[in-house]
Amino acid sequence: MTKGLAVAMAVATLSLSASPAGAQPAKPGFDGDAALRYAREQVAFGPRVPGTAAAQRAGDWLVQQMRLRTDTVIVQQWTHRTAAGALLPMRNIFAQIRPELTDRVLYVAHWDTRPFADAEYEVEARARAGDGANDGAAAFGFNF
Repeated sequence: MTKGLAVAMAVATLSLSASPAGAQPAKPGFDGDAALRYAREQVAFGPRVPGTAAAQRAGDWLVQQMRLRTDTVIVQQWTHRTAAGALLPMRNIFAQIRPELTDRVLYVAHWDTRPFADAEYEVEARARAGDGANDGAAAFGFNF
């Protein structure tokens, strides 16, 4: 991440289903085809550099998707001033499922892209924004 450019985070805080003491909650199935479809939909917005129309549309889409699937969606918005003085609209998206439960899983991921892809294999592509599908984007989870 370049100096002065804050990472916008898509955060989903999920509660595990309540279950009797010692019983394991049912694990939901994973649909790899659906996951790939969602990744393709996100990449189709184009580079999601903060301050661009693609970033605005992608963020709106994520909020819509979370509202369809979760109990609560919280959006934090602010303006970030870069080291060069540019003002960038930023947004965190938080989604909760069954927030009243205390057994939690936290997933964190970024959904924006950087304004340049300096680690690209092809030198001429390094000065352009990438699609964010293969630039070290990561999601990780915590069970607490």
